[in-house]
Amino acid sequence: MVRILSIQSHVTYGYVGNRAAVFPLQLLGYDVDVINTVSFSNHTGYPTVAGTKLSPSDFNALVDGLRSNSLDTTYTHILTGYIGAPSLLQAVLDFVRRMKMMYPEVTYVCDPVCGDEGKLYVSPECVPLLRELLSLADIVRLNNFELQVLSGLLDKIDSLEVLNSALDLLHQKAPHHVQTLLVSTTTKQTNDFLDVVVSTVTGARYRVQTPRLPCYFTGAGDLFTALFLGYVLKHSSVVRAAERAVSALFSVCEETFGHYQKEKTDSCSVSQDWALRELRLGPGIPWLLRLAEQSDEIEILTGRKLFRAIELCVPPDIS
Repeated sequence: MVRILSIQSHVTYGYVGNRAAVFPLQLLGYDVDVINTVSFSNHTGYPTVAGTKLSPSDFNALVDGLRSNSLDTTYTHILTGYIGAPSLLQAVLDFVRRMKMMYPEVTYVCDPVCGDEGKLYVSPECVPLLRELLSLADIVRLNNFELQVLSGLLDKIDSLEVLNSALDLLHQKAPHHVQTLLVSTTTKQTNDFLDVVVSTVTGARYRVQTPRLPCYFTGAGDLFTALFLGYVLKHSSVVRAAERAVSALFSVCEETFGHYQKEKTDSCSVSQDWALRELRLGPGIPWLLRLAEQSDEIEILTGRKLFRAIELCVPPDIS
């Protein structure tokens, strides 16, 4: 039986971190337990944020409690997201390493939320710890900038050729663990589109492409990672899972953007503008559930768009 432990941020308002990840996974039929790395009123893009941060000692107390009741033995999957403090990141790293050592069959999904658009939003001290965390992962989901930073690539990732080099580097850093890498990327050649590139340890690579919506959505990566995990459990195929996760996420973002365009006014405050761009997860639920079905005729049955993967011509030279 699948049981997932999700270690991410939590907000009262909106959908980021565990708020974006847990509900979709439960809708898809999986038991999910949570450890909230922060508990904030809202995400940090707003002018003000209130709340608390989990300390390393409190994190260790929680996992010690699980272990003392042998509850840690029930987890089949661990999912981690935003962990902003180096001391807490070290505690999570120690926990994941111990779990992988004691229970090698546990699948670890890592979303190393650390930056975007050329800028880190965690302490630089977190970077080497995140690289260690990635080396333990079976599935990794990152954006362009995170791939560049964590692979150690000096060049900016602005073409598929550079992207492939960065993927090679990351696979080589953890050849015995990382089975699947997913990168959300926009290159110069595809500026009007958003690509999700799926890279497997065998060297196979695929791309799922959607139109790029002219809007920034906080929490989209957290939702995508959870959807991919849920769909890969349903479909046992990373390509089918990526197609469905991309299609579900695009539908949510498209709904959110439509709502934003309809409701936004020139008098909106910064807070109101952010609030209008919070993911509208509720209206996307019916399509999210239909995508869990095995049918390849889902587009015909629903009239909705399923974005398909294409294979990238990359030599299988990953060691």
